[in-house]
Amino acid sequence: MKIPKKTTYSQLWTDDFDKDGISNIDDQRPFDKNSHRRVNSEVSLSDKYKGVKGVESNYRTDIPKLKKMVGAQDGRVKKTYSTIGKQMGRYLSNVKDMGGVRVLTNSKKENNQVLRKIKNEFKKCKKITDDDCIFEVDNKYKQKRRNELPYLGYHVGLRYNGLPYEVQIKCKDMQKIQDKAHPFYKRGKYKEANKLFRPQIMKIKRRGC
Repeated sequence: MKIPKKTTYSQLWTDDFDKDGISNIDDQRPFDKNSHRRVNSEVSLSDKYKGVKGVESNYRTDIPKLKKMVGAQDGRVKKTYSTIGKQMGRYLSNVKDMGGVRVLTNSKKENNQVLRKIKNEFKKCKKITDDDCIFEVDNKYKQKRRNELPYLGYHVGLRYNGLPYEVQIKCKDMQKIQDKAHPFYKRGKYKEANKLFRPQIMKIKRRGC
């Protein structure tokens, strides 16, 4: 049996090519109509996949509202496969950045103003079940990153409409350097990126980024 043309990645996981009532990802032999054995009788990865896709839909609905609340220029929902990758070894509730927005400013002063605005808009979470609250503020300015590029900005973890989000606050110049450095990090060339871009980050830091 051949895989149909124009089959999407989602269909490869959740369709039932041999029509035996078992989704491809859960089927030991997804192309054999005579085999009805599941990979694991207690676990359905197709259901897990559909669950993540359903949560993604909620994020796409709420991100425009969150962007408006915090003054963000853009936002994103983590790709399904990235989320599943992060789930390996930890529960979905601990994946804190499945959805996120980014606020780009002109200076550290403006970064601090945005942070104060968010803290005024969202209370601090007192327990894990709280909603519309901040559960984490990561001050990247204070981090010492000897083997990685310095990071000028803040990451704010908050819960909004029952879901965890990450709000990134940074200068536009910081984002430009990160965009240039990304291909180096993707190839594992951390030392090269550090050597090439660290002086640029120190320069924008002196300028008040």
